[in-house]
Amino acid sequence: MDCGAAEEEPAAGGAAAAAAAAAAAAAGVWLLRKARLAAAVAVIKSRPPGSSGREHAEELAARLRSRDGGWRSRAEELREEVLHLRQQLLLAKMAAPDAGGASVVCSYTVNTIIKSVHVSFLVQNRLVHAFLVQNRLVHAFLVQNRLVHAFLVQNRLVHAFLVQNRLVHAFLVQNRLVHAFLVQNRLVHAFLVQNRLVHAFLVQNRLVHTVNRTASCVCL
Repeated sequence: MDCGAAEEEPAAGGAAAAAAAAAAAAAGVWLLRKARLAAAVAVIKSRPPGSSGREHAEELAARLRSRDGGWRSRAEELREEVLHLRQQLLLAKMAAPDAGGASVVCSYTVNTIIKSVHVSFLVQNRLVHAFLVQNRLVHAFLVQNRLVHAFLVQNRLVHAFLVQNRLVHAFLVQNRLVHAFLVQNRLVHAFLVQNRLVHAFLVQNRLVHTVNRTASCVCL
């Protein structure tokens, strides 16, 4: 029993650690998305008047590319300078093997330049990372623009659908009005026919009355 409990405790601990790692990963993804959205909003708000958000983002990307190219060219120059100083140091050692002070100075200069090259490479790596992050933000901004465009198109389609429904409703109302007008015309026609029948009935009564009078006069 104790062995089984001891085996269950590490399994529970591993499951808890896995759950904690999954929660931390989800939180990291959420923070990354939040940072992308914040950067996209910052790019949109910082755009100059007269240019769209996409143009401003492309301009920032072009600036970062130009800076990246400048740092690369500077790193190449420093690398060439290091190689040149190493060659000079080697020549100085071969020419004056007893000149310890000069070799120390050259070594210090070479170490300083190597450190500066290392620092420039670190800065270049950070700039490349920032450039990649900016590209992702620009991509997220473009995706967001497409989603907004799709939302606007959907709203227009919904508006068109509502307008179409209103037109159909107006058409149905018009059909009902036409039907009511036709019924009214039929009623008017029936009323006129009834009036004619009444008129004919009155004429017939007058004729009968006239015939009766004529007959009574003949009998007298």
